[in-house]
Amino acid sequence: MANQPPSLETEDSAKGVELEFFCILERESTAFPVKIFSSQNIGNLKKAIKAEKKPDLDNIAADKLTLWKAEIPIPDIDEP
Repeated sequence: MANQPPSLETEDSAKGVELEFFCILERESTAFPVKIFSSQNIGNLKKAIKAEKKPDLDNIAADKLTLWKAEIPIPDIDEP
């Protein structure tokens, strides 16, 4: 970024860190990645999910999507 004008560096830093979420739709077995920036909100995440799953979610408004956080524990490889 050193060669870019300062205004672009500020704009990029305002976006924050790029985050990648792995999403899965109810009744589906394949996860898919969606990327947004840390400065974006849940509404942006819903829009990104809807865009990624086009045309499957064409008949659903992004704000009507219900998101769930799933934590899948990763076992310690040293455990017997």
